[in-house]
Amino acid sequence: MTIDTPTTPMAAGPGGDRFRGTDDPMTRRVSEICGVIVIADLPPDDDLLSHGLTSIQIVRIIGALFREYRVSLDPVDVYDHPTARRLAALIRERTGHGTGD
Repeated sequence: MTIDTPTTPMAAGPGGDRFRGTDDPMTRRVSEICGVIVIADLPPDDDLLSHGLTSIQIVRIIGALFREYRVSLDPVDVYDHPTARRLAALIRERTGHGTGD
């Protein structure tokens, strides 16, 4: 099964720029990927679990992040790092990829 993820940033919701406060491309990309899967306009610090994240969505997020960054994550990683910003930090820690905010 293939997950389509956007290649350009998604539009901001009614609250304005959902990426306000971050210039980090990895955090933005992880937020976009997670937002597509949970079908939400997902700012980087929104808790994924508060969006009713299912086990299938967790597996889809893990797969999409593996394809994007070649990093192996497991469901516990998503529970322990439940925001796009924290997942990006974990990816950076495990891969040395990118720079922080």
